[in-house]
Amino acid sequence: MDTCQILGEKNFEKALDYYSKEELDAIIEKLELEKLLKIPGFGKKKILHIQKETFEKITGTKYEDILFGDAWEIYEDIISILVSYPKTERSRNRFNIYMPVKDRDLIVKRLNYCHKAKNFVKGLNQEELDKILGFLERISDLKIPNLKKFRDRVLITDDEEIATKTKSEHYDSIYVTSPNELRGIRDDYPLIFYVYNKNSNLYDTLFEISNFSINLDDFSNRNIVPELYIERFIKNSDIIKSILDIYETLLEIKTNKGLAAANETELPENVEKLQKISDRITSFSKGLYPDERLKKLNEALNLEEIIKIAEKDINEKFSKIIENDDIGIAGKDILSMLSDIKNSDPLKAFQTYIPKQLNEAYNKIVKESVDNLNKKTGLDLSEIFSEEVSFPIEADRNQLFEIKETSEKKSQKGNLK
Repeated sequence: MDTCQILGEKNFEKALDYYSKEELDAIIEKLELEKLLKIPGFGKKKILHIQKETFEKITGTKYEDILFGDAWEIYEDIISILVSYPKTERSRNRFNIYMPVKDRDLIVKRLNYCHKAKNFVKGLNQEELDKILGFLERISDLKIPNLKKFRDRVLITDDEEIATKTKSEHYDSIYVTSPNELRGIRDDYPLIFYVYNKNSNLYDTLFEISNFSINLDDFSNRNIVPELYIERFIKNSDIIKSILDIYETLLEIKTNKGLAAANETELPENVEKLQKISDRITSFSKGLYPDERLKKLNEALNLEEIIKIAEKDINEKFSKIIENDDIGIAGKDILSMLSDIKNSDPLKAFQTYIPKQLNEAYNKIVKESVDNLNKKTGLDLSEIFSEEVSFPIEADRNQLFEIKETSEKKSQKGNLK
């Protein structure tokens, strides 16, 4: 089915602000049209028209109105009573777009479903009924997490069309026309994502400098900010748990009363799926990410954070040694140093005459820190700090980038095996 044709070009463009093309296709195919009511300008009349169009496309049968005159008013009154029961807006909207049909088989199917549900509820004792109603009270519309901008990452591209398509409020974007524009980018962003296509002229340069490279055909915001999707689950963990409790209770009741058919799989499968989702949310809440992309992203961020903490610790220790110990440069060495400064690099001249005691203290502090970093990360970080004394003491970001890149390549090779 052509979703654009069913919705109309203008409505389709408007709907794409709220749903992806794949999501819209699924909404139409599954007749979950109540989801469209959240889009401004999509009122009940418009949705009913879309529903008729979809009905005709799916069944190949022309939809016929069967309610005329007062019948429509009576039908609307019935719907208004029904919508007072659902606990969520989506469920209420589902009732609002119900349409009467002439298909006898479909009518019988719906009546049988209602009759079966009614008999099931009648068979519940008060304790079972209270338990289910208690879980239902905890159900509400899913919460949308507050969106924020992630300033620890940037998307770079050398294609203007890609720059337009991938622009987002959740991360910075840079359209690169020259390698010179990338100076200092590693200092500003721990994570660099490069999105490319066949028109990318700076591919080699941008691929080399980025942490992650993504072909435009494979691009999704999930690649850059998977946290936004993870947060949806964490934010709604209580609601999801309540839904799981309802399904587990229904399965238990049906099993104990012998109401579960031998070939019934839907309810047990739903319990299993919800349990997996619930377990995964628990993992997310603890910072454990089964999603490989998020795991890599998190590791990259953690390494940068670990290095920053190490730098702060090293500088504090080194400052205390300089402040508390009697370390100085002999008078003759000062004269020689001043003479060398005139004829060579001032920093090199100064480093040549640094007291041995200070050099030893520097090397000791750096070695202790690097040993701890190696244990924490499992990486060889022995060369990220300069052997020459300097202050403030900072890790070599280019060296750190190369270590991360090598580690990622080894990991990818391991996954291919």
